[in-house]
Amino acid sequence: MSHHTVIGAWIQAVGTVINAIDPPFSEDDGKVIAKVGNILQAIGSSIISDYTSEELVKLANEVQTIGNLFVVTGLYVENINLEIQGNFIQAMGAGIGLIPAIEENDVFGFQGDFLQSIGNGIQGISGIKEEVENVDVSLLDDTGAWIQAAGSVISAINMTIQNQKDQHSDQPLYHFIPI
Repeated sequence: MSHHTVIGAWIQAVGTVINAIDPPFSEDDGKVIAKVGNILQAIGSSIISDYTSEELVKLANEVQTIGNLFVVTGLYVENINLEIQGNFIQAMGAGIGLIPAIEENDVFGFQGDFLQSIGNGIQGISGIKEEVENVDVSLLDDTGAWIQAAGSVISAINMTIQNQKDQHSDQPLYHFIPI
């Protein structure tokens, strides 16, 4: 793992938090914040994908990038179906990320990807409910967005810790100064 993947993870995490502030299915005009958040998520996932050597991690982040680009396109052309598909594609990408986390017994990696997958799934469901039932889904969409954001932040923290371990494998991760 390189410092590039850590930077990508934090860009992605910032994007998910920004998106949670103004999720795509909220009743806001313009969706500027949601667009910026999803663009940052796509950039972060792309960076992780470019700088990782693990094939499933690479694939997971490529799929998440595609999902974010679907959402952004849907926001720009005002096509809720693209937004819905984008959220489910992101959920699938995070789901793919569960496989290497399980194989490596990476509990925090699993938790982060699991929450991202669940959050994106909830956002996709909220879009369907809005489209089919024509009801206010703001609470459901907000819940999904914040669950995804929590997962993304957990993943970024985990990648930061893993990178520190990789960089200093011969030293303890935390140093305590005796008083």
